[in-house]
Amino acid sequence: MSDKLLSVPETCQVLGISRAALYKTIQAGDGPTVTKIGRRTLFRETSLERWMAEQEDRNSVLSPQAPAPTDISGLEAPSSEASQ
Repeated sequence: MSDKLLSVPETCQVLGISRAALYKTIQAGDGPTVTKIGRRTLFRETSLERWMAEQEDRNSVLSPQAPAPTDISGLEAPSSEASQ
């Protein structure tokens, strides 16, 4: 089983964020799981994919739903007298 390790620049490219944004996310405890090898900070591809899926799920739960369409069948049209 081969799980590719991504560098910080590669991870930033995949996520479409800056290095600073990635490190802020990690420092806040909200980022993908980090793998340290010596001084290198790496990310397992499978962990990154799982984290991205979790973010999508979390964002879909937190995003407001569109309001339900209003039933206008019982409303009357404005009378022509009101516009005169």
